[in-house]
Amino acid sequence: MLTLALDSDTVFSPDTLTGRVRAEDPDGIDSVWLSFEGDTSAADGLLEPVLDRAFAVEVLGGRAPGDVLAISLRGRDLAGFSHTVSDSVRVVAGP
Repeated sequence: MLTLALDSDTVFSPDTLTGRVRAEDPDGIDSVWLSFEGDTSAADGLLEPVLDRAFAVEVLGGRAPGDVLAISLRGRDLAGFSHTVSDSVRVVAGP
């Protein structure tokens, strides 16, 4: 099972998007990759059955209110099976 939990569905520009990633597989987690705004970060699952971590990614300046920014999480288990989940956040006007 792969879960991408965002702390908010809206962001400012610039801002920081935070949340948690969780991957579960009884065979063991090989790796997970979080992709946002053209950047991808990876975490090694160390072949453990559960990987659960907080994340923070930078939302760059220059985005207009109403822009929708996609974020995705891909996980791979020890057997090589991979799965991807996606979500998005909307840019809102600053305070």
